Amino acid sequence: MSSLPQVEKIFAAAIDLPREERNSHIKQACQDDADLLAQVQSLVAAHEASASGFLDSPLEVTHEVTLEPGVTEGGAAKRASLQSISTPQVKLNLPKLMDYGVSVEKEGDIIHRYKLLQQIGEGGFGVVWMAEQTEPIVRKVALKVIKAGMDTKEVLVRFEAERQALAMMDHPHIAKVLDAGATESGRPFFVMELVKGVPITLYCDEAGMDTRARLGLFVDVCSAINHAHQKGIIHRDIKPSNIMITRHGDKPVVKVIDFGIAKATQGRLTDKTLFTRFEQFVGTPAYMSPEQAALSGLDIDTRSDVYALGVLLYELLTGKPPFDAKSLASGGYDEMRRIIREEEPPSPARRLSSMAANERTVVAKSRSTVPEKLKVAVPGDLDLVVMKAIEKDRSRRYESANGLARDVGRFLAHEPVSARPLSVGYRVQKYARRHRVMLRVVGTIIFVLFGASVVSIEQARIARRARDSAEEARAQEMKMRQRAVAEAERANAAELKARAQRLIALREAYAADMMLCDKALAEGNLREARELLDRHRPTDGETDLRGWEWRWLWSACRSGALYELAEADSRALTAFWLHGGETVATYHDSGGVRLWTQGGRQMIELQEKTSLDEENKPLRWRLSSNTGFMAVSPDRRRLAAVGSPDMLRFHIRIWDAGSAKVLRTLQLGEERPAAVTFSPDGTRLAAYIHKRATIRMWNMETGVEQEVMRLPGWAPDDGFFPHGAICFDPAGQALAIGGRNQAGILDLASGHLQEFSGRDRMKAMVFSPDGRFLATGCGFLNPEIAIIDRAKLGRGEPAERFLSGHNGFIASLAFSPDGTTLASAGADQSIKLWDTESWEEQDVLLGHTDEVWSVDFSKDGGKLLSSGKDKRILVWSPAAAAFRSEKRLEISGATMPFSWSESPDGASLVAVEHGRVVLHGNAELTVPVELGGNNRRAFWLEPRRILIAGRNPAELKLWDLNGNTIERYPLGLDHGLVEAEHLPAAGMLVVSGRDAAVGAGFTMVRWDIAGRRVLSTYSPAHGNLRSGAQNSIWSVSQDGKRMAIHSETTVEVHDLEQGLHLATLAVTNRVGMQGMALSPDGRELVVAARDRPSIMVLDVDSGELKRELSGHNLVISRLQYSVDGTRLLSSTIGTEPIKLWDTRIWKPVCRLSGRSGTWLNAPSFSAATQQVYAMERSFGADSLFRREAMLLRWQAPSWEEIAATEKNGRWK
Repeated sequence: MSSLPQVEKIFAAAIDLPREERNSHIKQACQDDADLLAQVQSLVAAHEASASGFLDSPLEVTHEVTLEPGVTEGGAAKRASLQSISTPQVKLNLPKLMDYGVSVEKEGDIIHRYKLLQQIGEGGFGVVWMAEQTEPIVRKVALKVIKAGMDTKEVLVRFEAERQALAMMDHPHIAKVLDAGATESGRPFFVMELVKGVPITLYCDEAGMDTRARLGLFVDVCSAINHAHQKGIIHRDIKPSNIMITRHGDKPVVKVIDFGIAKATQGRLTDKTLFTRFEQFVGTPAYMSPEQAALSGLDIDTRSDVYALGVLLYELLTGKPPFDAKSLASGGYDEMRRIIREEEPPSPARRLSSMAANERTVVAKSRSTVPEKLKVAVPGDLDLVVMKAIEKDRSRRYESANGLARDVGRFLAHEPVSARPLSVGYRVQKYARRHRVMLRVVGTIIFVLFGASVVSIEQARIARRARDSAEEARAQEMKMRQRAVAEAERANAAELKARAQRLIALREAYAADMMLCDKALAEGNLREARELLDRHRPTDGETDLRGWEWRWLWSACRSGALYELAEADSRALTAFWLHGGETVATYHDSGGVRLWTQGGRQMIELQEKTSLDEENKPLRWRLSSNTGFMAVSPDRRRLAAVGSPDMLRFHIRIWDAGSAKVLRTLQLGEERPAAVTFSPDGTRLAAYIHKRATIRMWNMETGVEQEVMRLPGWAPDDGFFPHGAICFDPAGQALAIGGRNQAGILDLASGHLQEFSGRDRMKAMVFSPDGRFLATGCGFLNPEIAIIDRAKLGRGEPAERFLSGHNGFIASLAFSPDGTTLASAGADQSIKLWDTESWEEQDVLLGHTDEVWSVDFSKDGGKLLSSGKDKRILVWSPAAAAFRSEKRLEISGATMPFSWSESPDGASLVAVEHGRVVLHGNAELTVPVELGGNNRRAFWLEPRRILIAGRNPAELKLWDLNGNTIERYPLGLDHGLVEAEHLPAAGMLVVSGRDAAVGAGFTMVRWDIAGRRVLSTYSPAHGNLRSGAQNSIWSVSQDGKRMAIHSETTVEVHDLEQGLHLATLAVTNRVGMQGMALSPDGRELVVAARDRPSIMVLDVDSGELKRELSGHNLVISRLQYSVDGTRLLSSTIGTEPIKLWDTRIWKPVCRLSGRSGTWLNAPSFSAATQQVYAMERSFGADSLFRREAMLLRWQAPSWEEIAATEKNGRWK
């Protein structure tokens, strides 16, 4: 017979292996011992047949003690020590394989009023079925019945005890007993509520619940166990498989089950005798308390369940119990008892931190966290709670499950827990037990000496504790309040920061789009420019980012046309003026011909569009984009247009333009013309047939075809889409023809063809009125216009010149009737006007938003007609199209630096030239000689008042234009006035004057315009006024309070109101400063150095360099803020454009350019209308600048003007 420990050891190791590996392990471990092999295999078979294994089921172990003769079981035998037993025999009360009870019930059987549906569990002596109660109500229940053959006295007693235990309890987290009875064979059963759930640990892991959620469920478990304790019942087998989680809606609900080995603490659970034999081992080892494992005479109480609850909490936190099943089983029964009673498990926090990497990953995933955070998943207080619950000494555990639940609740509420580390008092108590006698004596003495003071000290301690608690509560309340305020402030600050960052991003996007809009306008791309502007029209609730530049670009994007005649429903290939100039004919890419009368309000359809199904024959007309399909007679009374009913047969139809009647139709068969044209006298019509390389000509009086002329040496063009142009010379003696790759002039009398360099896909040809020049344009690729000089053609001289300027192909060309202007229609959305004497570009007409396909001058040359791909038909005035966005004012003899002031209505200017006051614009007054010729500045204050600052004597002169009178106000500057600046927002004038004729020292004067008096004077302790074209002497804030004046490397900032020196700002540069401006509020200063093309932005109060702006290529000469401070103008000493910056993000938003080869000097915002002015100067051959100057004004309309203009729609 093999020894029991050896059987246990092999059995325990085998059941931890997978089923397929168990037999090989058992045979290897038993070797040749057949008896040992049979015992182990029997145990394993019983284990596999049972619903739960050895370590997952309650285990009973009975020590049978062999007593000596004459000794009874009572008396001294009961007090005998285990050490006195010489040969203990240990017996495992495991079910024997052959005697193991079997279930005779099957699905569908009826027990009492319950129909068995499905077996859901099986234990050593009982089976659990899911059943359906049939009366008095129908519901699903759980029915537990004893197996056949297992109805021994002890089993029946335990079964009855479990039923009574469940019946005594009424708690939402404990499965309820609903009924009880016996089967027909007499085997007892009882009915419980059906719990459909999973073990608590499995549920928590599968749901990925974090620590707080797991603790919430654990508190419910404690509540259920505490209820059982209050009913006098100890569960004795608390483990995950007996704590089920089911769901009520979306909420997980705890259900405690299986009170099969429960014990009553008061009274009995059954009238039957239930005797747990001495040293009987009851419970599941991994969850068993030390006193249960000790098998001592110590009775089991509720603290054993507290221990099991602690083990369950340990497993919920770490994924494993303190002692796992494998370690307990590996050493046999006695070793298992020793481990439970003596070994201290690691705390949950230490267990988590010491896990292997792969195990830590699995545990973290089941808790919806990352492995790195597992170390802090169990805080110190929670660690102490667990370790207190699983103390070896039950007197140091929680007294009840409710006490454990309360401490968990305190942890969840962030309150102090009662579990604490071993205190000094506890260590003293241990010491006292070892030295009782000595300490009793000392204790008596101490008690006598201090006994009288105990009461008073205790009372003081209670009072102090109450006071401290109150103060702590107040401090905690204040802390929470401060924390809430701080959190709200942080949230508000974060929201404000996010808004500010979003606003900055929006402003940067706006600035980028404005620069792109400026670029699109420079390229003639009106459609893109308008789209960029429309993108930043604010909707309700949005911040309006638009500034002066948007209004200026809006005005530049408006059509320069006199008016829009019509907007058709299809694209207009060609448009011609007809006789009288009141009617327009158009040819559309759909094949339709229309007449527009009454200024475009009435439309007559002369030829309908092709009847082809466009889905079957897609876009065959539209892809041609040829302007030669229609021609008008020289007297503008007849029209000729190409048509086709089916795109296989073609004709030319002739109309009388006045009556809109068809005069005749010329049938062409399958020959499709590329272009048609009338002779100068209107008696002939010619058509170029590109597929045959022929010219066909008809007599317009008779409609008879006169001749067909073959073009010698020309190859037929087999392409479907026509490429070609044709036109008569003014004398009617020659035809100019252009094809796909060839071009020439055909003498009609001799038939001689004078060829010239033909370019690909000729689209436009027109003779000048005198017949000397032929202008040609090509489609698709070539944007140049070729001008052929017929006088030089064929003589060996260069006969061609090319005009560049368009960015897209040339679709149409037209000479003005007087021959001085050539108009070209380009695919770049623009119409250009060329001077035929110099062949230089005169102007650009913008208004179309897609390719322009046709241009035609009226008979008197006063109007220009255009049409294009955008379906719009526009009328222009060529004479009024010069620099439509900038207003230019010629000022002769102006010298630098030049200053001016705008009248309130913006119609007139006052300036000082060579010391004298000069009026420009609409002002028709004579300047009084009394104003003299030694003046520095002039400022237009009101519609009829001008203020002049005189140099020497330093005085202010108020000129009343109504009475032509002058008032004089001396300033007390004995050595003359140097500079003056008008501050409209502050209603004052600031002037500077020298303190001596030569040397340092100066005085600043602030003068109140309304009160006609000096507000203050201030003479800085150091500093000197410098003058010169490239020096900004000083700059003043718009409120007149702060002034900045620069030297070579520093800027002095002064308070003019208080007469104080505020700061000296260092500016990094090597050769001095070029330009300077103080922001309107005086807190920001922009400076341009002479040694690099950049702008430095400084904070006046801190002296910090906030940023340095780059963007110019040349040294910057002028800087000026707008009145509201949101924009800054900058200009250089060369031909670069003026730049406008947004000072909130310091990004450029616009460029303002003059004519090619000119310099824009001294740009500034006008005080009255906030328009931008600048002097445009040309570079002279004999000196740096020409004396003539041009004053440019970039005028942006007001928001009210824009709204009124767009009342009938945008861009109308």
